[in-house]
Order: sequence, then structure tokens, then C-alpha cells
Amino acid sequence: MFALFNAIICLTLVLITAGIVVGTGNMTALIGGYIVYLCYGLAIFIPGLAVCVRRLHDIGKSGWFYFISLIPLVGAIILFVFLCQDSQAGANKWGANPKEERQNLTTTTKTTTITAPLLMNAHLQCRVGYDNFTYKIVKPRTTIGREYNNDLVLNHDTVSRRHAEIVFTGNGFEIIDLGSSNRVSVNRQFYERARLKNGDIIGLGQVMLAFYNM
Repeated sequence: MFALFNAIICLTLVLITAGIVVGTGNMTALIGGYIVYLCYGLAIFIPGLAVCVRRLHDIGKSGWFYFISLIPLVGAIILFVFLCQDSQAGANKWGANPKEERQNLTTTTKTTTITAPLLMNAHLQCRVGYDNFTYKIVKPRTTIGREYNNDLVLNHDTVSRRHAEIVFTGNGFEIIDLGSSNRVSVNRQFYERARLKNGDIIGLGQVMLAFYNM
């Protein structure tokens, strides 16, 4: 939508300027229109760059791919193809899929009603160094990592800032690796996504979590 409205505004400025020049024959209007267009371009540059980087993150690519557009002819085409791709399914290291977030918001009431009884007994037995504690899973999506804004915060150097996510699928739980440095293991096997069973041992770096749902 940002790209659409930006294109409409740019096209409108060009058409207005062209209409004035053709209608009046005054070339001064062309200079004035160019100045207005330039000012708009400068004002929209930073927001446009931010949207472009966010779009690249949505498809699982670094924002540095923006500079591929500097390659003559081919670079702009490659970047355009990247920006037209659908968002990466699930979450990645830059955050959750924005489409899935909107879907979750529209179904929050239904999800809470259906899953609340099934979430009631799900919990993690956590061991972080010498510290042992229990974390009760109360949400359909539970983020785990070292950053304070995760649902389950694990303060350990081997845990990434956003390490993993435990998702309730409707009839069970799955754990998803969010592009962590030390990966996610279940019962000593590494997975990008794995279904959890009662008693499974989850490894996040050197932190061990035991999953129970009885």
C-alpha cells in the first residue's frame, strides 16, 4: 500500500506539472514542478528505504540486499523481483510473518476460547546454569530468547536474542527455530521445526528445557 500510494502521488505531480506546461506554455512551471517533485522525493526517501528493508526482512533477506540495485540495469530488476515475493512462512530472525500476525489478531477471541483448556497443563521445566524453574505456557505463541521482550527470557550467552518459538497448532505443540546461532535441538537432534511430545528435552545452546503437557 505504501508503494501504491507513493506511485499515485508521484504520477499526480508529474501529470499536474505536464498539464500546466502544455496548457500555458510556461516553462517556469516545469522548474517549479521539478522542485516540488524533488522535495517530495527527499521527504519520502528515509520512509521508503525503511519499508524496502522491512520488505526484504519479510522474505528472509538482509536489508543490505537493497544495495544490489546499484548494479546497472540488472540490479534494479533483481531488487524488484525480491520485493514482489511473498513473505517467508512463519517467523524468522527479523520477526514474525506480518500476514500471520494480522490473522492471529483477527482470530484472537476464537483461538483463546478453543485453546485455553488445552494450554492449561502445558509447561516447561527450565535449567539455566544452576537455576531451575517452571514456566507455564499460557499463550498460543510463546517466544523464547535472551531479550527482555520475549515471553520466556533466558539470560544465557548461548541463547540468541530471539532464539525459538513454541506454537500451539490446535492439537499439539511445535517448536520453531527463529534463526538462532546455536540452533534448537529436541532429544539431542537439531531441528528447524519439530513437534513436541510429553517429556521431550529441548536444547537452546547450553540451556535445557523439558516439555510437559499432561
